[in-house]
Parts: sequence; C-alpha cells; structure tokens
Amino acid sequence: MIEKWLGPVFRWVEFIGPNPFLQAVVIILAFLVLGKLVDWVTRAALDRVLIRWDSGGRLGGIGHRTVFRTIALLGLLIAAEVLPMTPLLTRLTTASVMSLLVLVWISATIRAGYLAVETTSRRPAPPAWARPATLPLLHNLLRIVMALVGAYLILLAWDVNVTGLVASAGIVGLALSFAAQDTLGNLFAGVARLID
Repeated sequence: MIEKWLGPVFRWVEFIGPNPFLQAVVIILAFLVLGKLVDWVTRAALDRVLIRWDSGGRLGGIGHRTVFRTIALLGLLIAAEVLPMTPLLTRLTTASVMSLLVLVWISATIRAGYLAVETTSRRPAPPAWARPATLPLLHNLLRIVMALVGAYLILLAWDVNVTGLVASAGIVGLALSFAAQDTLGNLFAGVARLID
C-alpha cells in the first residue's frame, strides 16, 4: 500500500546498498533530520502567524512538535516496509505506527482545542459559548468527541470492521435518548441557561 505512494523513495533507498537494515536506518535518520528541519520552519512560521492570538507560544509549540512526531513516525512506517519481515509482522508494525500517529494527532487536537477555548474565554468580550463557566463542559465534550474519533481511527488502522459497531452505537444511542428524554431535556436546558 505504501509502496504505491512512495515508489521514488524506495528506488532512492536501493542506491544505498543491498542491506535492508542499513536502508531502514538511513530512512529513519533521514526522516529525523527532515522532521527537525520542518520543525524549525514550522516553529518560525507558527510563531509569526500566532503572535497576536497566542501570546505564550503554547499553540505553536503543540503544532511544531506534532509535525516533528508525524514525520518521525512516517520514517518508521517507511523503514518497516523496507525491512524483510513476514507479512503478519509488517502488518502489526504498520498498524502500531498508524495507531501512534492517531494518538499524536488526537492529543494535539485536544490540547489545541483546550488552548483555543481558554484563550477565547479570556478576551474582553468573550462569546456566550466561551465564558469561564462553560469551559469545563467544552473541555469534556472535546475530550469525549476526540476519544471516540481516535478509537474509530485506531480500529480502522488495525483493520477491524467497524460497521457493526457504528450501527450498534446508533441503535443504542437512539434507545438511550428515548429512555432518558426528560433527563437530556433538563441537561440541554441547563447548558442553555449556563451559556445565557
């Protein structure tokens, strides 16, 4: 699968020599160097773009670390394709690295969303949804949504058929919403009151 997209990289690696372990080490080192270069450029760009909005530089820090980790994990993914492993071991390695990629991006999204809502709530006239009283609700909602998205993507990375799970979750959600209709109505009324 990866060979289709990265054919030129594999042709370039063949010039290194016939030893696949040496090729894998060179790929990992090359992607670490590339990751550091992109990290440096991303850090400078994000600091300039976010200077007015993110005074502490925390959002830019999340962004450039995430980019570096993504490039490093892509290097591991390509190196795993070069190594002579059994198809099962290759599939396990690929799924593991893809799961790590999902975790990196999900955690970065949660932290960035947390900082965005917190920064918005500190403005002189924050919008109604970003008042300090609603911050815990928004943070928990973001964590729940991103945890569900992360679980779904990790299951896809491991080739788990999620069609039945999604259909079952929809049916369970519908049944729970009918069963807890009054409770959910009170919850949404409370949230609306809190925002107002």
